[in-house]
Formats: sequence, C-alpha cells, structure tokens
Amino acid sequence: MTSTGVRRGRPPSGGREAILRAALQILRERGASRLTTKEVAQRAGVSEGSVFYHFSDRAGLLTAVIEDALSELKALNDGELHGDDVSAVLDRFTGLVESFLDRTLTSMIAAQSDADLRAALVDHLAANDMGAHRGIQILSAYVRGAQKAGAVRADVDPDAVATLIFAVPFLHAAHRQLLGDEYLARLPGRRELLDTLDVLLR
Repeated sequence: MTSTGVRRGRPPSGGREAILRAALQILRERGASRLTTKEVAQRAGVSEGSVFYHFSDRAGLLTAVIEDALSELKALNDGELHGDDVSAVLDRFTGLVESFLDRTLTSMIAAQSDADLRAALVDHLAANDMGAHRGIQILSAYVRGAQKAGAVRADVDPDAVATLIFAVPFLHAAHRQLLGDEYLARLPGRRELLDTLDVLLR
C-alpha cells in the first residue's frame, strides 16, 4: 500500500507534516475507525484537498502515519551496541526503546482495529526487517561480546537475556499507554529492573 499516491496539479496550501501530526493526534485519541480526512484537515488548518494531494486517500494517509511513526526505529534497527559498562549500555538502549514506544505504541495499537492499516503495518515491518526480533538480535550480540570480555557470566543464554532485557521497555510503555502513569508507578522502575538483572548476570 502506498502512502503518498499520485500528485496532480499545483499543491493546495498546507504541509504534509502538519497533516501527519493532526492525523496522529486523532488516531491516538479516537482510533483509526473514527478518523476522517475532513477532521484531519480541520485540525491541521489546511484544506481537505491538501490531504488528498499529499496522500492518495484515507488509507494512504493512515499508512503514512504509521510509517512516519516507525521511521525512528530504523536507527535502532541498524545500530550496534558498544561500551564496557554493561549496565550503562543496557540502560541507554532500553531508554531509547521505551521512548520510541511511548511515541508510537498507541498508533500501532490503533492500527489493529483497521484491517488495511494493520496489513500495511505488518508489510512495512516485514519489508524493512523491523520489529522486536531486531532489538533482541542487537542485544544478544552485545551480551555475547560482554561474555567474551568477562563482563557477563558465560553460563547464561544471550538470546534469553536479550529477550528479558527487551521486555522491560515494552512492559513500561504498554502500561503507560494502556493504563496511565499512576498504574505504572506500582511497578518497579526500569533502572531497578536492570540493576537486579545486572546482579544476576555477574
């Protein structure tokens, strides 16, 4: 599914980024099923024609919102972890993942209520080899290196450790998005969880 469609003629006034921001706000507030191009245009302060100029149709707009939200994932997706201080490296990486999820998880959840949008999300992740598996691979590679350096016990499974570490930002972001900060406060913090895991890995 294309997110841009075919542009014809002179563009109506109104920028693509403003439209994407407005669509993302509505998607988070009300879900995909209640998002209309008319309301997006009103909130973005542009004509509805601007929406159709930048995006072929409603489905193209929704797909673009998801792709835009996931654009930050590419940097994490393609990265490697470096550093001798295992605790600091894991804290930094999980912090980046949690921050990313705080900004995008609502959109991904909202996509589940729209079959076309969900398909576009799955296709985009598959085409770009994105997803939790990549984060786990990156973490697992780092843990293996730390084992060789003697910073992590040799008798632990790097893939299992990486999965447990990656679960921390998912747990916190999901609770924050679904239940709010008040409920999240009942759980151990990310730093507390990583400190405990660090003790177990030594």
